[in-house]
Amino acid sequence: MADHFLLSLLRLPKKASTIKGKIIFTMAIFLILIIGCLISGIWGLQQVHKGTHKASVAVKIHDNFDGLMILFEHSLMGPHDYLIHGNKEEKEIFLEKYEELIVRKKRLETLINSQKTKHGPEFDMLLGKAENLLLDIENKLPEFKTKVMNIFALEFPIKSKKAGFYMEEMDSYVRELEGDLAKEADILLELSDKSMEEINEVHIRVLYALIVLGLGALLIGIIISFYLIHSLIGPITNLIQTTRRIKKGDLAIRAKIQTNDEIAELASSFNEMVDKLLDTQERTLTIFEGSGDAMCVIDKNFKSLQVNNQMCRLVGLSAEEMIGSKCHEYFQSEHCRTDNCVLNRVLRGEKMIALETHKETNGGEKVPVALVATPLKSKGEIVGVIESFRDISDRKRSEMEAEKKTEEQKLLLDNVEMQIWYVIDEKTYGAVNKVRADFLGVDQRDLEGKNVCDTLRPEDAQWCMAGNKEVFEKKIKVTEENWIVNGKGIKRLLSITKAPKLDKNGQVEYIVCAAEDITEKRKMEEELLKAQKLESVGTLAGGIAHDFNNMLTAILGNISLARIWANSDDKIFQPLTEAEKATGQAKKLTQQLLTFAKGGAPIKQTASILEVIKESVGFALRGSNVKCNYNLTEGLRLVEIDTGQIGQVIHNLIINADQAMPEGGIIEVSAENIIIRETGPLPLPQGKYVKIIIKDKGCGIAEEYLSKVFDPYFTTKEQGNGLGLAIVYSVITKHGGYITVESELEVGTTFSLYLPVSKEGVLKEKKFQEQKIIPGRGRILVMDDEKMVRDVADALLKEVGYEVVLAKDGEEAIKLYQQAKESQSPFVAVIMDLTIPGAVGGKKAVKALLKIDPGVKAIVSSGYSNDPVLANFREYGFSGVISKPYTIKKLSEIVNKVV
Repeated sequence: MADHFLLSLLRLPKKASTIKGKIIFTMAIFLILIIGCLISGIWGLQQVHKGTHKASVAVKIHDNFDGLMILFEHSLMGPHDYLIHGNKEEKEIFLEKYEELIVRKKRLETLINSQKTKHGPEFDMLLGKAENLLLDIENKLPEFKTKVMNIFALEFPIKSKKAGFYMEEMDSYVRELEGDLAKEADILLELSDKSMEEINEVHIRVLYALIVLGLGALLIGIIISFYLIHSLIGPITNLIQTTRRIKKGDLAIRAKIQTNDEIAELASSFNEMVDKLLDTQERTLTIFEGSGDAMCVIDKNFKSLQVNNQMCRLVGLSAEEMIGSKCHEYFQSEHCRTDNCVLNRVLRGEKMIALETHKETNGGEKVPVALVATPLKSKGEIVGVIESFRDISDRKRSEMEAEKKTEEQKLLLDNVEMQIWYVIDEKTYGAVNKVRADFLGVDQRDLEGKNVCDTLRPEDAQWCMAGNKEVFEKKIKVTEENWIVNGKGIKRLLSITKAPKLDKNGQVEYIVCAAEDITEKRKMEEELLKAQKLESVGTLAGGIAHDFNNMLTAILGNISLARIWANSDDKIFQPLTEAEKATGQAKKLTQQLLTFAKGGAPIKQTASILEVIKESVGFALRGSNVKCNYNLTEGLRLVEIDTGQIGQVIHNLIINADQAMPEGGIIEVSAENIIIRETGPLPLPQGKYVKIIIKDKGCGIAEEYLSKVFDPYFTTKEQGNGLGLAIVYSVITKHGGYITVESELEVGTTFSLYLPVSKEGVLKEKKFQEQKIIPGRGRILVMDDEKMVRDVADALLKEVGYEVVLAKDGEEAIKLYQQAKESQSPFVAVIMDLTIPGAVGGKKAVKALLKIDPGVKAIVSSGYSNDPVLANFREYGFSGVISKPYTIKKLSEIVNKVV
């Protein structure tokens, strides 16, 4: 009844008949009442605030006007005191008071201006009057100041009537101001009193409004409480009784629907829940039967309570044959009738068991299955187990195939010569091949899952991790080179390529790293670069040696002539002999320079390296405090070498070793036969070699200088030209060999030389003949681009007895030779310089001469004593060879031999 009364009273819409609507409606009523109270209170407070502020402003203006009046009165005290006592300091006091009066007036103006249009027209009118009064005061202030200053201008004692006039006039002026200010103050006080009356009226109105609203809220609250008790408690009680019967298992009962609110919806939901519970039982049975997995329900006595169709197919028995039987009687595994039986484990408290096992079917076949067992409970107590079996035969076959494939991949990785490994999350090893594990000196199985940094030095790990991070962040392939210390403590240069493996979302799953040890490759590149450097310097050296040999030819030739013309008793004979020897020494210097020359191949012959070693070592250590110990293998193979150049190599290395031990010591020289394999560490073709080792125990070479010792002009000595080891390297390289150096400070240095074995294997006998001048007759053509060489050759040949014709290049020589043949006065021999810059040299000219005269007797002459043409002159059409510089004896011998 209260429900209908309240709804009809307030004329609620249909939605308000729900509990939610009722609560919303009740809250809305209370909210409206509260908002009304708040609005009333806020409005009242606002009015009180406005009135209070207006009164406060009026009082503040009043106080400021009082302050002005007091300042005026204080200002009059100064002139009065001056008239009485004549104190000059009163003038300064007056001026200070006057300035304070000006400040107080400006402050009052600011206050008045700030309050305009804020308190209504009436208050604005009052402010206007106050503003006019201030304006009037401002106009009178200068006059007031003038009158006061006139008083201070009078001399003391003051007896004149003018002083009294001034005082009266000033007092009158101030009294007039006091009157105006008093009127204004009264108006302001009246306004303040009026504002306070308005505040009291607002207080009363607000109080009445709050009382009315409070009584209304109390009455409405009582009505709404009665309504809620009547409309909600009854339906809820009925719903509770229905719920209790459903809890006891009475699924046939249904809740009564008495209202049209949420309680009615709740009752309807309970009814639907019971219906769905019945449906669930049916669906559960359908799922159990239709599951793709074999399922069975077993009680705590191992008896089967229920099995589905898949279970029947898997075992090979019907449901009737299995239900009531113990599970291990028809589907046995290795866990049956043991403590590891899943039922026993569930009874011990395990919530869910998942494992893989083999079950034996009725036909005796063992099937791999994935078993999942969960407890079967009744009233919170475990009464059995629900087992689910899935046939995983196909998956097992796939796993075996995948495992086989993995083994094949692992076998492939382990047999690749490169280091290969995977890195997960930037720092963790995944798979690692054997080459990588061997390099790090760690067991392959111990690396997987290990931190990459744990297998490297801190400095190596730092740049390695930086590369990993770059691949993971930028998703790009990175190639880097760096020196890494391996598991044996040896630094190796690795070229490492790191590539990301992206998943289907484009994120880096892991990175694949492949490393190649390029230590030996880099050494070979450095050797090639070193050879290129030597070749560049060699080109320069060859040119210098060529020009120098031309000069030596002129010097040595003229010295030879001078010695012939001088008697052995002459004083000049001995100096000429010494000069000839010195020129010979200069010739040896050019031989060293020619070692660098482009195309300066050594003139090789089969020789015993033992003789070269002993002769060179003995000569180098003559007079030294250093001793040499030999360890020379018997039966050393013969080598194909230029004995002069190799002797120079041994000599230079021994000299270096001697200088490294200034206090004396022992140099160890050894030699042995070795065979170089194709896969060896040395950059040499496979074959037989003789290895020569020269080891000293001197000061050693710093590690940072080892890579530069063979560079031209590099030296660590205070005195030296830096060509010694560069010559050594060049000679060994041009012999098809190789040289290495190992050194440690304060320990010593070891040089290892590798020379290829001679293919002939037979020593040639040496014939010694003392040189002497051999006279001759006939015409000889001499071709050389250097005038001084042509002149000395002309003099030497004429001294021997030949008639000489000179040519400056190949074209002129060909022309002269053609003319001589046609005139029936041919040349018996032609001496031609091999190289003429910018013109036809001997190599090209001899081909033209052979066409003119196949029997031409041509002798090649060159400052490049190691030029291949000189070593194999007959292959190029020459009949003889003579190297610059030469003596008259050597020249006469060669010409006589050819002619």
